[in-house]
Amino acid sequence: MRIYRIERAGFGPYRHPTHRSEVIGLDGFSSENRPLPHSDGLGRIIPENHRYGFRTKSLMKEWFKEKDRENLRKNHFRCRVYEVKKKHVRVGRRQVTFDITKARRLKEIVSLA
Repeated sequence: MRIYRIERAGFGPYRHPTHRSEVIGLDGFSSENRPLPHSDGLGRIIPENHRYGFRTKSLMKEWFKEKDRENLRKNHFRCRVYEVKKKHVRVGRRQVTFDITKARRLKEIVSLA
């Protein structure tokens, strides 16, 4: 299964437990557009070795609107693509978590435009 993940040096733009963004101008979570993991069907406990991403580029672009993606680009974030067996992925309605130790990062980098 391919996973699309926004990251910089292996880290995503959000930090747990507050789920606040380290990128200035990037909105946090809301119940509708950016649900918290437990509101998205991923459960309340996310394993430490799991990272967040998306099943499709379209879902990534719905989560991070054009202005957000521009801000991410300016802050040196990229959309990396990972290949992960389904058994190592938790699928929510909008986002996924996956075991980074079981994932293979592909050379492909998806444009944030």
